[in-house]
This record gives sequence, C-alpha cells and structure tokens, in this order.
Amino acid sequence: MTSSKFPSLKGDKIIGRDGAPIALRGVGVGGWLNMENFITGYPANEEAMREAVARAIGADKAEFMFEKFLEHFFDEEDAAYLASLGLNCVRIPVNYRHFEDDMAPFTLKEDAFRHLDRAIAACAKYGIYTIIDLHALPGFQNQHWHSDNPTHKALFWVHRHFQDRAVWLWERIAEHYKDEPFVAGYNPINEPADPSARATRTAVAPAPARGGPPTLRRRAERARGVDAPSGSPGRHGWTSDDETRGAWLASGCWAGRSASSRPLGQRPSMVAREAHGARSVVHARPGRASRGAL
Repeated sequence: MTSSKFPSLKGDKIIGRDGAPIALRGVGVGGWLNMENFITGYPANEEAMREAVARAIGADKAEFMFEKFLEHFFDEEDAAYLASLGLNCVRIPVNYRHFEDDMAPFTLKEDAFRHLDRAIAACAKYGIYTIIDLHALPGFQNQHWHSDNPTHKALFWVHRHFQDRAVWLWERIAEHYKDEPFVAGYNPINEPADPSARATRTAVAPAPARGGPPTLRRRAERARGVDAPSGSPGRHGWTSDDETRGAWLASGCWAGRSASSRPLGQRPSMVAREAHGARSVVHARPGRASRGAL
C-alpha cells in the first residue's frame, strides 16, 4: 500500500495519506469566518452588522469585539471534540473580506490567513481534513444575505472586475496552501444564483471549444495554471446523483457541465486541489451545495 502526502482518487474511492480508502465525514463551521445571521443571531448581513456595532460602541471597541469573536469561535478544543465524535473533515466557509478590502482590490491583507491557518493546523493535529469554502465573493455570487450581500443583486456575474478579483484570490489561497496535506479541497463558489438568470446563462451555456463555462473556466485555469478539462463528471466515471460516489477526478477542477440537470445552485461544488504541483482531489457533494454538514 503506497502512501502519499496528499489525498487522491483511485477509481471511485478517495484514498487517504496512508494509501487506504477513506470516507470524509464532517460538518461545516458556519457563522465564523463568514458570519450568518441565523447562526450567530443578528438581523443583518455581516458587513451591516459590523457597521452598526461600530456606530454604537466606536470603531476601536467594535474591532476588538469582533477579533475576540473570531479568536474564540473555533480553536483546538473544538477540533479535538470533532475528532472524538469520529469526524475527519471540516468545511470552513470564508468571506473574501478577510483577504482583501474593496478599497484595495488585488492586495492581500497582511493578516489574511491568520485565523484560517490556525483552524487548519488545529484540525490537522487531530487528523481532520479541511475544505475551504469561499462563501462570500467580491460582487456577491447570489442575491442573499449569506454571501454578505446588502444589495440583493448578484453583481459578480455582470462585472468582469469582480470575477477577476475572485480568480486572483483563489490564486493566493492555492499558493498559500499548496503544501498543506490536510487541505483536502476547495469550494470555489458557494451557492451561485441570480433570479435574472444571467448567472445561469453564464455558467450553463454550451461549453466553448476548450471546454467549460467562461467565468468558472477562467477561475479554474488561472488558479491552477493548467488547462481545465471539459465534459461532465459522468464522463470521468462519477455520477452527481450517487450519495456514496459524489466525487470525480478531472485534473483538479470542475470546468465542464454537470451530468445532472439540476439548477446550478444544486450542483456539486466541492472542488479540490491541484495548484502549483499539489495532488488533485475533487470532492463534489451531490444535492444542494449549501451550509451545514458535508
């Protein structure tokens, strides 16, 4: 049995670092690095909540309060507890605002990874894989509050600037974690949606000659630095409707159209990594790509 630094796929099985097949069982740490009101109990999106608190108690105290919130929400004791339950995977939703500022696009914050690094290290200590989920994108990939959207318009799909920022951000994330064996996957766009159907037209239109929807394809190719494959998960031996085999291998990225006829927001969205030489795993969860357990 051959061991590997990174998890990989062999046929229809996910292979762990020890060379043995594994089943990823876990939960999502929601409400933390992307605050959601139904989890953390406030009547707004995260940006509006932060602004309201700053007005009420002052900017310095608000910054201190939210930093302590981030510091204590998830720590090593939580990772130990999850491991004690027999779980081996944690999905971590994150907000793009932790990495860059709207007034300084394409500039990585100095402390961008401090909390994410800490959580990934704590989980790794107890043998828990992590999946990084970009839950709120620049310009907002859906019209709802859980993408930290105060406008109810999914502007990500109609402004190239926002799309380029998302590509740039995934390049930074992929580079930062390229050598981290316990980062098992990436969820590049959580719950993409737009009631005007612009997002649907962008993402499910017939694939161009080289394969893949233009917006998602640009993100895939630039983040990985290689050509993304064309075709459906089924073409690669996977079905998006099989609960036990909801993953597929395609050189590290979903760039083709789904084998399923579900709307985009209900398609597999857990895309794992092959960035800058990292081994490739694609873990696509069947059903609605949403908050909560994997």
